[in-house]
Amino acid sequence: MIPTKCAIVQVLHDDLGLPFHEIVWRTPFKEIQPRTINKNYKLVKAHGGDFYYNGRKGRTGRKPKISDEKLAEAVERVDMGELLDGADVQRKMFPDVSARTVRDNTLFSSF
Repeated sequence: MIPTKCAIVQVLHDDLGLPFHEIVWRTPFKEIQPRTINKNYKLVKAHGGDFYYNGRKGRTGRKPKISDEKLAEAVERVDMGELLDGADVQRKMFPDVSARTVRDNTLFSSF
């Protein structure tokens, strides 16, 4: 469930005292089972009311094409004069990565 729905459920259950099956019946959450609402409610309560807790460990999402170490090495090589510019970095260090990706990654470094 999204955090907004979790917040609505908490208000309806804690403040108004509605059971979970009635929350499903009175709200537009018709596609969500009462046991799912109960499980998510207990998860939010177990983590101090944090609606955004997802339980995932580590970095989630798409893995970066260029690691932080490789990016730091590229910046160092440009500073030393070994590589001239971003196009040179892309050609010599990251031939399998698009020039646009190299440019976007180097924008956020001291490049």
